[in-house]
Amino acid sequence: MKKFLKIFAKVLIWILLVFSVFMFFSIMWMLRIWADLSIEELIFHLKAPLSGADYHFYLSYLRRSGSFIVLSIIVCIVLIRLLKQHKRLVYFGYAFASLVLLIITFIMFDKSIKIT
Repeated sequence: MKKFLKIFAKVLIWILLVFSVFMFFSIMWMLRIWADLSIEELIFHLKAPLSGADYHFYLSYLRRSGSFIVLSIIVCIVLIRLLKQHKRLVYFGYAFASLVLLIITFIMFDKSIKIT
């Protein structure tokens, strides 16, 4: 049971880490592409189908956000491998960094979007 909880905690921390990195870089990309949107316009763009969108739109996301997301995850994996003797501390640091990154992301998003 103890081993299951350790594995579950590690998986949960990795999910939180990947989600927070994904959210941070995706919101950064979104704010660069649609800089002066109101919340109503943002919701419209999120609901509108992308079937007619130019493929450069997708390439822009992959180039700007996708590469940073993959690079961030690779750096985290390398740190786990390099710091084998301090894995517990590294996982705690990842959990803390993920929560801080999510808070920064939501604050940045809140300040950038004009809510009327």
